[in-house]
Amino acid sequence: MKHQQRPNQPLGFTLVELLVVIAIIGILMGLLLPAVQSAREAGRRNACENNLKQIGYAIVNFEGRKSAIPGYRIGLPMADANWAMAILPEMERKDVYQSWKTGENKTPSLAFYHCPSAAEGDPSQPYLAYAGNGGNGTQTASQGVMFDAIGGTGYGAQAVNLDTVSSGGGTANTLLVGEKSGGVLLNWHQTVAESSTAGTGVLHASFDTDSVPAIGSNSSDYPSSSHFGGAQVVYCDGHTAFLDESVFGTTTYTHALTSGID
Repeated sequence: MKHQQRPNQPLGFTLVELLVVIAIIGILMGLLLPAVQSAREAGRRNACENNLKQIGYAIVNFEGRKSAIPGYRIGLPMADANWAMAILPEMERKDVYQSWKTGENKTPSLAFYHCPSAAEGDPSQPYLAYAGNGGNGTQTASQGVMFDAIGGTGYGAQAVNLDTVSSGGGTANTLLVGEKSGGVLLNWHQTVAESSTAGTGVLHASFDTDSVPAIGSNSSDYPSSSHFGGAQVVYCDGHTAFLDESVFGTTTYTHALTSGID
């Protein structure tokens, strides 16, 4: 009985098959990379939110000890320090606080003051990617919550505490600290010039709603962020939220900077 011989079959891929496989891999990579980037950004955004939660709780604890919200300029532990330095003991970095108090002036990078998504985000640098609510700069209890605590117009003359905010616009409706990481970042230990809130780790507003820029404009006064579509903030009651950039150009943002006390 004769066996039929099978024709010789080619081994491996043909050129057309190889090109098809390469094309499919390219398509899959094109679909996968945005998903990976999105997952990474979600992780960075969560880390940023956790930073704000820690900062919010630290300020609340500071207020509990001092019966006042720290000012954007404060005389502790050294002259012309800022709020970020003042709350270091509450952030469990009393060692760094003491180093400034004793004149050693150590300036390590502090992860909780750095947004992982910040454009200039170099973890080796002591960046401060967050800013306090300075209102419109009038330094009154109805405009903002962080004032100049050295110049005599802040809580040295008029105590601004959580009870004051609660009796006005409410702690859940008043911003405490927000992102300011889309532009030039400050150092967390950078001192603050007297009578100047712009660019000093303070959120600021002219309360002219037509001139409020969008998030990401790198303004020295308004919230900025490297997150897509908005910036993260923490309110005076300690809860965090994502401030959508659509609120800019409306009164929502300016109201959030106002404690509502007349």
